[in-house]
Amino acid sequence: MSARRVGAVLVVCLLLAGCVGQTASTPTPPGITTDGVADTSALIDAHTEALQSTSFTVTSTRTMRSTDPEFSVTTNRTWRLNGSTPVGGRSVQTISASNTAPEQYRAGPSRIEAYRNGSMAVERVTTPNGSSIRHVDLLNSSVRLNPALHRSTINELTTSTNVSVDPVSQNGTTLYRVSADLADTGIRSNASLTLLVTPEGVVEELRTARTVRYRSGPRRITQRVWISEVGTTTVERPQWASVTADPIG
Repeated sequence: MSARRVGAVLVVCLLLAGCVGQTASTPTPPGITTDGVADTSALIDAHTEALQSTSFTVTSTRTMRSTDPEFSVTTNRTWRLNGSTPVGGRSVQTISASNTAPEQYRAGPSRIEAYRNGSMAVERVTTPNGSSIRHVDLLNSSVRLNPALHRSTINELTTSTNVSVDPVSQNGTTLYRVSADLADTGIRSNASLTLLVTPEGVVEELRTARTVRYRSGPRRITQRVWISEVGTTTVERPQWASVTADPIG
C-alpha cells in the first residue's frame, strides 16, 4: 500500500474515532449553566411560557414543625389547571394539625376546595361545623396560575449563596438538579432550595427547607412541590359546584 493511501486510511480512521467519541450533550435550561444560575428571570419566564397555555397538575406538601411548643401542621394542596381559553381549574387543600398545635390551626378550615371556569369561581370551605359554598372574586380564588406555578419560590434563587447544577437521568430523560443555599434574612435562616428542571425550563419538582422566626419561637418549614400530567390533565366540574352558592363576600 502506498504511503499516500496509508495516510488517507489513517485520516478516515481518526475521523471515525472522533465521531464515535463525541456525545451529544443536553442543553441546560434557560438561565442555568453548568456552573450555576445566570438569569433567574429567564428560568421563570421559560417555566411560565411552557405551562401557561396547557394543562397540568401541581401537588404540594408543606409541613411546619415547632419544637417549643412542640407541634406540627401539614398542608396538602393539589391544583388541576387548564391554561387555555377560558382558563379553568380545580384546587383542593387539606390541613391537619397535631393535638398540641395552637387553636388557630386546629379550629380553622380542614378542607378548602375551589373551582373556576373562565371568570366564574366558587369555593367550598369545610370546618368542624360543616361546609359552605360561595362565589369568590378571581383575585381571591386559589385557582390561578401564579400560586400554582410557584414563581415566587423559584425567584428565591436570586438570594442564593451557593449553587450547584448536576445533570440527572429520570425515566430515560436528562433533567438538571439545581441545589442552592439561600442567604439568611431577619426572619429566615438555614434555608435551601432544590429544583429539578427540564432542558426547556419546566421546574418539575421543587423542594424548600427553612427555619422561620415566630414570636413563640423558631419553626422549621419544609415543602415539596411537583408538576405532572403536562398536557394531559383534565378538569371536570365537581358536583358540589353545581349547588347554588352564596354571593361574593
